[in-house]
Amino acid sequence: ANGVGQLLRYTLDADGKPVGQPQSLSNFANQRIISSLRFDPAATAQNLKLWVSNNALCDGNSGPACADFTGAISVLTGADLSTRRDVIVGLPRSIGNHMTNGIDFGADGKMYIAQSANNGYGAPDPVWGNRGEDPLSAAVLVVDANSISGTLNVNTSTGYNPATGALKTFATGIRNPYSVMVHSNG
Repeated sequence: ANGVGQLLRYTLDADGKPVGQPQSLSNFANQRIISSLRFDPAATAQNLKLWVSNNALCDGNSGPACADFTGAISVLTGADLSTRRDVIVGLPRSIGNHMTNGIDFGADGKMYIAQSANNGYGAPDPVWGNRGEDPLSAAVLVVDANSISGTLNVNTSTGYNPATGALKTFATGIRNPYSVMVHSNG
């Protein structure tokens, strides 16, 4: 995973070492920034299911401002992970490098998402494009991602309400959480 959406799939030998050339998966290449990968807890070698947090391919720190509500959670399936479905779209995004980040699954089967702040210091300021916080930003979010059959748009500027919707806040007040990890004890 990297800043230009390149995913490489390797064939591994019995010792877990790469064999041959990697296969490049083009699902996000030069289209999206990938910030996290997580295999579904129920995935197997015969039934692959890879969750990917991804964001608009932009860099508001040295280039044009990144558009808000361009974060997403997608799932790749199929024998070669070539089938992509955007499961959650419309997640908040700062003008720069704060975005939708790490994902993990809890013992409850739900997905936990590290969602960054829209600004640097808790309030709109010119450096961060005067973008205020969103009800879903600066938080750890929780959702039963496997129960979403289509695409869930959580853009709060177009009416999504986290108080009544499938995606909710779990913890708030977190500036730029990059990773999230759920301990086995919950």
